[in-house]
This record gives sequence, C-alpha cells and structure tokens, in this order.
Amino acid sequence: MNTNPLTCHQVKQKPYAIFSLFLVITLFSLIISSCGGRQDWEQESGGQGSWDSSESSGDWGDSGDAGGWGAVTTYPVFEVSKKDYTGYNSYPANIEGIQDIEIRAKIGGYIQDIYVDEGQFVKKGQPLFKLEANAIAQNTKASGAAIKAEEAAISTALARVSTFEIEVNRLQPLVDKNIVSDIQLQTAQANLQSAKAQVESAKARLNQAQSTHQGNRANENYTKIVSPVSGYVGKLNFRLGSLVGPSDVLALTTVSNTKEVYAYFSISEREFSTLTKHKQGKSLAEKLKTFPTLKLQLADGSDYPLEGKMDASTGKVSSQTGAIQLRASFDNPNLVLLSGSNGVIKIPTFYKNQIAIPATASFETQGQTMVYKLIPGDTLVGNPIHITDKIDRYFIVESGLNVGDKVLAQGVSKVYPYTAIKPEMVEMENIANGFEATFK
Repeated sequence: MNTNPLTCHQVKQKPYAIFSLFLVITLFSLIISSCGGRQDWEQESGGQGSWDSSESSGDWGDSGDAGGWGAVTTYPVFEVSKKDYTGYNSYPANIEGIQDIEIRAKIGGYIQDIYVDEGQFVKKGQPLFKLEANAIAQNTKASGAAIKAEEAAISTALARVSTFEIEVNRLQPLVDKNIVSDIQLQTAQANLQSAKAQVESAKARLNQAQSTHQGNRANENYTKIVSPVSGYVGKLNFRLGSLVGPSDVLALTTVSNTKEVYAYFSISEREFSTLTKHKQGKSLAEKLKTFPTLKLQLADGSDYPLEGKMDASTGKVSSQTGAIQLRASFDNPNLVLLSGSNGVIKIPTFYKNQIAIPATASFETQGQTMVYKLIPGDTLVGNPIHITDKIDRYFIVESGLNVGDKVLAQGVSKVYPYTAIKPEMVEMENIANGFEATFK
C-alpha cells in the first residue's frame, strides 16, 4: 500500500490555519449582523433618523470628537409649555376704491381739450374734458330767440283778449235793450274766445321753446366734462379729436375715490361655515360685524399698517366655483392703496393657552406626525402628535404632548428611537426663529 503520510511540519501548521479561518468567518458574521440590524431599524422607522453626511457638518448632532460609533452626541431639547398664539388664514384679494366712476360723454361730439393726465389726482367738479360746442351753441342761440318770439306772441294775444273783452262788455247792455243786434255780440264773444285760444297756444309754444332751450343749454354744459368725485384719473381711452358719445363701449376714463378701499375675496363654502358658525348674531350682517379686524398683505409681501373690517357678503354660493365672495374695507388716508391692485386678506384665528412646537421638531412617518421625546436616561423615543394648525414656524398641537415634556428641537433626521443623547436645554423661540420651519 502506497500512502502519502503528512510530514511533521504539515501536522504542526494545520491547527493554526483552521483557527485563522474561524476568526475570519466570525468577524464577517458580526459585520453582516450589524448591517442587517441597522437596515431593519431604518425600514421600521420609515427611513427617519438615517444619518446624512451632508447634514452633519456644522449642525446639531456633531459629537466633536473621535469617539466613533456609539459616541453620545449633544442635541438641543426644549420643554413643552402653553402660550397664546395667533394664526392667519390667507385669501387673494382684489382692491377697489369705494367709488370707481366711469366718465362718459352725455352727448356726441369731438374732444376739443383734455385737461388732465393719467394718474393725476382731481377734485370733485374739476374739468376733465371739453367737447366741441359750436353747433350746440348755435342751437342754444336759436332756442333763445324762439322763446322771445313766443313771449311776444303771448303779449299780442293778451292785448287782443283785452280788446275783445271790452267790446263784449260794451255790447252786452245794448243787446239787452234791443239797441243793437245780437249778432254783433256773438261775433265779439267769438273773437274773445279766439284770442284766449291764441294766448294758450302761444303759452304752449313758449313752454316748448323753453324746454328746448334748457336742453340746448344742458348740452352746452355737457360739452365740459367734470369729475363727479375726488380721486385719481385712470387710463385715458380717447385722445384729442376723437369722436365720442354716450353709446361708446369704452368710457373716456375712470376716477377712483380711494380714501377708503374695498378688498374683495372669496372663500369656500366650508370655510365660510367654519368662520361664521360660532359668531354671535342672528343674521349674516350681524355675524360679520363680530369678525376680528383683518390684515392686508401687499404685493411686496409687507403688511398694510392699518387693519380693516369685514363689512359685506354676497350671501350666495357661486354655482360655478362653490365659493362665497366677501368684502373688507380699509381706510386709506395716505392713498397708499390703489384701485385695481392685488393683495392678500389675512383673517386671524386666536389660540389661547395652547401647546406649540417648532416645525423643525417634527417629522412624518407612515402618514403620522411624530416628535422625539426625551425620557429618563436621556433617551429619545418616538411620540405621535396631532396638529391643528401651522402658524409661521410653529405647529399648534392638539394632543400627544403635555406641559413639561422635553422634546428634541432639531436634528430629527440624525437620530432614531432609543438613541442616547446629551441634551442641551434651549428656548423654543430660539429654535423656531433660528431654523427654517420645514418637515425634517
């Protein structure tokens, strides 16, 4: 039998090789187990709390040492308390002056003069346009002459009446004594009635002439178009020499009285019901009077310094949009608000003695809003909360937290449940004002 026996050197080296292989397999198993556990935790937490190298630079959660995995890191923590907060519901609004008057020609004619320019402030009664008036002036002169002619005709007719009355009075006693014929008296009476009829006819013609003359004079006055209110002149739609009239589609211009302005905005039927159902008052008008003062945000994002009030509603839900139009009024003593501009109406909602948290302290997992609450041992646990409103960089919390609870303020994406931290107590306002209020 031919065998291949192991040499003494081979026998001595084999146990060492087996031991080295065992160590390699053991270390590899530990690495795989650690990675798998980490992956399982990330899946259970919805991906929240995964370490992000891009966020770790210069932010809360840096340990600042070389402690490596498992080093206890400092994080900001605040204590839950109750305070008063004011939130706002915002609605796009269109601003109009309390009087936006279209200026139109009452008669047809050519524009002879324009006395104002676009954007100019004018006072009530100030001339704006002048129409050509030569033909109207001639008509006025002719109607004036017709009045004089009819007045002369009346005078002549009245003189004849007087003459025939004398004749009738003279003949009447002579007829009674049979001195003259009755025919002469009847003739004189007929002439008297004819003269009286001429007087009435002349008076009617005089009234007609006076009416025509008044119309001509009014038309002559209408050639000078004046502003009916004090305000700002809008766009001039016609130029010198343009033929204008009362049937034109476009107005000559507009004049807007903006000492007070109206802001028109629309809200949904549901929001309207929510806003009004707890207001005092039997009618809608009474309920609107109980609304708090409103804010107006201007186009540049700033707030108008004067607050307004809700004063009117259409009281009807649009079948096309499902919205209700409301109107708020604002004083405009410095004429800052211009008719036709846009803004945002902000209706306040007051939260008295409520719990709020910075938005940076919250995160979402599987549709649930969460925070990390600190428990004894300086350990973080996930805690669900219910939010009712967002105010600037705060969330109003309806349930899930109590006064005195300690909550992780920032860095929620860098921790995971049951992470041990080194808490640093901070004021909640400092966190809310120092970081952008977005979900982490």
